[in-house]
Amino acid sequence: MTPEELKEKWKRLNRESDNMEEKQPLPNHRDTLVDNVVSGKTTSARDRLMGRYRMMFSVVAPVGIVCTLPIHHILPWWSVGAIILFFVVAALMDYYLYRGIRGIDFSVDGVEEVAAKARFYRRRHHLFQLILIPFAAGIMAIYFCNFTETAMRWGLLAGAAIGLVAGLGVYLGMMRDYRQML
Repeated sequence: MTPEELKEKWKRLNRESDNMEEKQPLPNHRDTLVDNVVSGKTTSARDRLMGRYRMMFSVVAPVGIVCTLPIHHILPWWSVGAIILFFVVAALMDYYLYRGIRGIDFSVDGVEEVAAKARFYRRRHHLFQLILIPFAAGIMAIYFCNFTETAMRWGLLAGAAIGLVAGLGVYLGMMRDYRQML
């Protein structure tokens, strides 16, 4: 191939590539990422944590309280009160964590400050778990002792197992979000 033929082939390939770009422009990865963030398809770790805490205090706790009320004829009044107290305390703790995470401002706080706040609220999360897990175990014991039928006890154990698996999944997701903020 002569140098003139090579130049001609090169020019033809350039023209073809220009025509293809006009027909199908290549997506710019940066623009796609920005579009996803603006449209809400991509969320930050802070936003995911806030969403989880908001779901816990505004959906899970009220549903737990409402679901406790129909069993007041099976359990003593003080145990129903303890269960409702558990959900109220859990909702208050989740609301506290939600407000704290919402207070982290990436545009104002420096990297070190964001990481320090994330560590602080992650420690509070673990402290609240150390309070709520024994409380929940006590409630499960109340249920187990008051349910005399074998089927009810098996249902309680199955529900506890499913709840532990689901709770562990949520916990691991939250810890992943905290690590991303560190």
